[in-house]
Amino acid sequence: MYSFFDILLFLGISQGLFLVIALQSLQNRNVEANRWLTRCLLIAVLMLFGRIALFRIQELWVWRFAILADTTIFLFGPWLYSYFHRLFLQKSDNLPIRVWEYGPALLNALFFLWTLSLDLEYFIELYQGETFHYIFFTVEAGGITSLFVYLFRISRLIRTYLRVKDQQISFPQTALPFAMIVVGFLATIGLLWVVSFISVYIFQTYLPVLNYDMFWVAIPLLTYLIGYYSLRQPEIFRVYLRSKDAKVKRDRIDPVTVQRLKKRLQFYMEEEHVYLQDNLTLKKLADMIDTSPNNLSWLLNQVYQTTFYKYVNKYRVQSFVRRVKNREYEHKTLLGLAFDSGFSSKSAFNTSFKAETGFTPSQFVSNRSSDGYKDTLL
Repeated sequence: MYSFFDILLFLGISQGLFLVIALQSLQNRNVEANRWLTRCLLIAVLMLFGRIALFRIQELWVWRFAILADTTIFLFGPWLYSYFHRLFLQKSDNLPIRVWEYGPALLNALFFLWTLSLDLEYFIELYQGETFHYIFFTVEAGGITSLFVYLFRISRLIRTYLRVKDQQISFPQTALPFAMIVVGFLATIGLLWVVSFISVYIFQTYLPVLNYDMFWVAIPLLTYLIGYYSLRQPEIFRVYLRSKDAKVKRDRIDPVTVQRLKKRLQFYMEEEHVYLQDNLTLKKLADMIDTSPNNLSWLLNQVYQTTFYKYVNKYRVQSFVRRVKNREYEHKTLLGLAFDSGFSSKSAFNTSFKAETGFTPSQFVSNRSSDGYKDTLL
């Protein structure tokens, strides 16, 4: 007789296989990132299937293969990091494969192969004895360590992306809050895992809820959530990170070129109104003014003392202000005017507008009818 928990695990397996197939049908959405995500989903399916088999199949040989299933906990961290790396960074920013990252998984797989050479009865004797107890202690401690190491690396990757994205894109990225939720969830799971680990191996107390198997289920469920998100969200704009040796010098552009680029930039922003494109990026604007993204980034940082994100959104705020002065808000909502001005989301509009004017959009519209209001932008 199967329990509700068994049914939940079977549904998780089927959902994981469905997502693996569905991800292959996406042609233009984070293709490289989804390739790594597919690997994580397959790992999740193996995790759930292995745990079901371990508790539902009463054959002793099944316990032998449970050791191989433990190998997956050492693959989950590197592959999840690779997923976020491909999600946030451009293809040109290669991700090196470090052999040491797969060392623990390889050692666990070799240990499994060694156990296959043992007689089944002798294996069971070792499995229930003190020798394997220390091995399982090492494996679980290694799994916890691996989880926190890669959580740290993913967090550092997110911080790096947050630092450089304003230099290259002019619109918010929906994947960022989702990535932070994933890191927070895994950190919580990791801390609970530590509590369970200490309870079992130090105080010899098995907690009914916080146990090793609960964590096997939690991580695959999170992976399915990531997979579901990847099906519903378009590809985010991935940034390019320059190496430390490729830092831009302050005098990289001569004065004549600076003046030429300033004039072309002014033309495209004030005459062509390219800021009205809600998906405008540094590279697109650089192509328009016939220069490289690095040169345009240097120009904005060193000459205009601003970031690409702030520079473009200042024009969008000014566009909104002009529309308010023309009383267009009498025929459209404020959010509609914001979208007409080039903003792609309400949150980005509110944040940029408050930073530029010191008012919320609704306060600004109300104050325009007040005597003595001074327009700070125009």
